[in-house]
Amino acid sequence: MQFRVGHEVRYEVILEAANAAEAGRMAEQMPYEEWHHNYVTSEDVIPMDESPVNPNAE
Repeated sequence: MQFRVGHEVRYEVILEAANAAEAGRMAEQMPYEEWHHNYVTSEDVIPMDESPVNPNAE
C-alpha cells in the first residue's frame, strides 16, 4: 500500500543586521542547509489506495 507523507518544517537562523528588512534580505539569500535550526512542525500521512487486508482502513 502506498502512502503520501508530508512534513512541514520550520527553519530558524540568527543574524546580525541593522534592521528587520536587512535581516530578511540576508535570510533569503542563505541556503536552508546553512540555517542553524529546523523543526518538523506537522506531519500528515495519506493512504493512496485501499489496503487489500482492510479495505476501509484510514
